[in-house]
Amino acid sequence: MDYTLLQTQNGKTVMRGQPTPGRFQRHVEERRAPVTIGAALIILVTALAACGDGNADIDVLIETAREDFIAFDFIAARGGFEKALEKDPNNADAAYGYARTLGILQQYEEAIPAFERALELVLENPMVHAQYLDALAWGGILRGRRDWLDRAREAGQVAIQTFPSRVGLYDAVERALEELNDPHGWLEMLDAIEPQIPESPVFRIHHVQAELEVARAANDAAAADAIVAELRSTLEDGEANVVALTPESKAMHGYYMAAGYDALGDNDGKRRWLDSLEAIPEGRAMGDQMVYYQHYIAVMIAAREAPPNERRELTERWIQRFAPTWETNHYIKYARARDAEFRLLAESMRKQHDDGVGPSDSLIDQTMAIARELAHLDTWGGISYYKRAVQLLNDLEVRPLEALSLAGEAIDALNEKRPGLMYPGITGSALDRRSARYVGDFEHLRGNTLAAMGRIADAEQALRAAVKSAPDAAFLASLGEFLIEHGTEAEALETLIAAIARNTEDDELGSDSVKVHEQIAGVAMRLGRDEESIEAALAEARAEVAREARRSLTEDRLDRAAPDLSLTDTEGNTWRLSELRGKVVVLNYWATWCGPCRSEFPHYQELVASYAAVDDVVMLAITTDSDQIMVREFLDENEYRFTVLFDEGSQTEFGILGIPAHVFVGKNGRIQYQSSGFPGAKRYREEMRLRIEALRQL
Repeated sequence: MDYTLLQTQNGKTVMRGQPTPGRFQRHVEERRAPVTIGAALIILVTALAACGDGNADIDVLIETAREDFIAFDFIAARGGFEKALEKDPNNADAAYGYARTLGILQQYEEAIPAFERALELVLENPMVHAQYLDALAWGGILRGRRDWLDRAREAGQVAIQTFPSRVGLYDAVERALEELNDPHGWLEMLDAIEPQIPESPVFRIHHVQAELEVARAANDAAAADAIVAELRSTLEDGEANVVALTPESKAMHGYYMAAGYDALGDNDGKRRWLDSLEAIPEGRAMGDQMVYYQHYIAVMIAAREAPPNERRELTERWIQRFAPTWETNHYIKYARARDAEFRLLAESMRKQHDDGVGPSDSLIDQTMAIARELAHLDTWGGISYYKRAVQLLNDLEVRPLEALSLAGEAIDALNEKRPGLMYPGITGSALDRRSARYVGDFEHLRGNTLAAMGRIADAEQALRAAVKSAPDAAFLASLGEFLIEHGTEAEALETLIAAIARNTEDDELGSDSVKVHEQIAGVAMRLGRDEESIEAALAEARAEVAREARRSLTEDRLDRAAPDLSLTDTEGNTWRLSELRGKVVVLNYWATWCGPCRSEFPHYQELVASYAAVDDVVMLAITTDSDQIMVREFLDENEYRFTVLFDEGSQTEFGILGIPAHVFVGKNGRIQYQSSGFPGAKRYREEMRLRIEALRQL
């Protein structure tokens, strides 16, 4: 056996390929050779030695899993940690690694109990607490689990009290409470544990920020001014008191100063102290969030129009800054920096193509390598990098075999339901539809590539597969165009008519619809079809698509239990969903800062007015804003007179991930439909009325 030194752990030399009792036993059984007594003794001694070194085998599994994790092969890492846990369920490193990998993959249902088990084994590790809280917060948001958000509050209180200077704990708990729309709860929690907290600048500045946020939300100018004045005085004193501090104290002091200036809106002061944190090894991690949002994003946005070499230099700097290790948690930040690099390289490929020289092999290699990396690293939407890479190769007509390989890899990953491919907030039938659409995208791209290669039969098969997976207008149009040249014109005409009919609903074709109409006219002329018959066929196809859309809109009901809500409106009245049984209830989630919500509201007001005299329909607009005074001012300024409730976490319970969003509750008190976005005035009015009227008939 080839033994390769891996590293030394706990005084033991750990080697890849080191035999385990299981491997040794299989080796003996497979040979099935006669065994002498002496040989049997040798075998027994060797087996016992191997059993005695079982910990080394687990160490190898864990170290290999960590290497896979750092290389962004999270699926392999998950499997490695799981195998280590099977061998030793009480191994703290394996338990933490397994939980952490599940968290990265957004498999929250498994990650949360896994973190709780890891905490039983490594309670003293603040990083485990921070990632557990992060899983509770994001899991609660993305899965609509208020109980997880409440658990984040409870677990966060214990964690912050235990590790008051660990910045990541505050970020995770505050995120959970923001989702619950409960700034008072955040301050109350910090107030409750303040007496037990030893002097910690990190705790102190978060406490001050929470006090200031509550004062501002309550429009208490006097209280806010007093907090600001005291904070400003503290910061002025802090400017001078740095020299005698230890590195750890200096890092906490620098964090306090940066966060304090951030609360005051003083970007120069904040940036100056963030720079000081960057110079202190103990401070770099503390400033991560502020550095990322205040430096990286701001700098990259400002540099959008800068020359490519300047943008590349900036990107490289941030790639180095956020390069992840096992000890850091920079994967999302690193992915964003790598995404910027991918965009720059893709831009360079297109420029070389437009210049007539074609992209160089080294540039293509580098671009595709980053796309593959991001397809695994970005577990909030890795599939998009497969698509962008294949589309890029397709557009520039280079490396068709690599484009086919990438498309095939993406389709396999989708069919296997690999975690981390799509936005983790999408589940159930919506996830299946999104996946089918992506499969259609890749089959469509494969079809175009194969046709360009002259592989006509394979191209037709792929284009038909695209339409079968997702019968969108663009896919139908491509198949119809292909059939004009390589198939039968009668089928081509039927397919192109279906494309135009479908385009009425999905508007996939855009300006290409003119071209499709021209193709229909040309094929119809060659087949001897008159204009009247074509118009009749188009009218019937459009009607069928409209009937299908209406059926989908009204007949595909969720029929899901609705959580009860108890919320207060702008007049101080309390509304309970359970008291509205026997009525159709429409909940409209919105916020004053939401552009589509503002666009929708005039039409929503018309809809409310049209049902004002109807006894069996109740429409409630639920704002996710925490500033109640600002909400009232917004309603008065726009003369909106419909009922508005202040949310206290119901958006989580109803699974609202984006606004505007609408929840339609039937007379039986169960959720029947749910939608998000503003599709435009005409479609909005039609779809809202169709669903309301359908539920009134039940």
